[in-house]
Amino acid sequence: MKPTLLIWGMVLGSIVTLPIAGVGREEQPEDRRLKDDASPSLTIAQSQQREPDRRSASSSSQPQPQAEAMVLPVYNPPHRGTPSPGRRIGGGTRGDEAASLRVAVIAPDDMGRTLREQPVLYWFTSSEITKKPVQVTLIEEHGIIPVFETWVKPPIYAGFQEIRLADYGIRLASGRPYKWSVALVMNMESRSKDVVAEGSIERPDKSGAITIKSGAPASISTVHQYAREKLWYDAIMEVSTLIDADPANVNLHKQRASLLEQVGLGEIAAYETKLPAKGGK
Repeated sequence: MKPTLLIWGMVLGSIVTLPIAGVGREEQPEDRRLKDDASPSLTIAQSQQREPDRRSASSSSQPQPQAEAMVLPVYNPPHRGTPSPGRRIGGGTRGDEAASLRVAVIAPDDMGRTLREQPVLYWFTSSEITKKPVQVTLIEEHGIIPVFETWVKPPIYAGFQEIRLADYGIRLASGRPYKWSVALVMNMESRSKDVVAEGSIERPDKSGAITIKSGAPASISTVHQYAREKLWYDAIMEVSTLIDADPANVNLHKQRASLLEQVGLGEIAAYETKLPAKGGK
């Protein structure tokens, strides 16, 4: 009996031990630990690989900042009754020798103002090279004898021209309106064929809230201030001074073109924006 019991005990022990050993072969505790340790590092690597894509998508979805719009000057005309400045743009008729020529004064269609005793008068010619002489005249509105008269000898190139009254010792009296003209003389023996452009200018008695500071550097903000204060000639002189210092600056030419368009000088404004580097003397 005792040997038989011993044999049955060994058989039952082997049956109980086999499943336990099988479980150990499928997944040992050490295997589970290694797997658990590897899983986090794999997840971080995958997230790092996808992170640039998420950042790229996020940045592309954000609105891009737009370029700040340029602020242009706004000219505020004085509106002094019925405008009577004469012809601001002169040109020949079809068939004339001067048919292709245009001469213009850079002036508004009403009385232009300045605070300066000795402003700069700007005018324009469309011809690439004008071989005819030009006469510039300044006269009091109701006067007969010119206050100032000078000749500009050829050649005269297309673009903006200037007459500085300070170069001739001429000063404008306050409260007196003046007319000024530019005449392209086609025939000295027949002045009726002149190509003439005319404008008006006045130095008011009161300067209001703005003054001219002698020697102060030109600036865009001052251009805008002069335009708001009805000071046409000072605004044009200020922006033209900036252009003379930086003739290739397209934005400065757009500032001057805006002023020209506001007073009906669109043809000259178009030249200004098409040929910025050539605007000047």
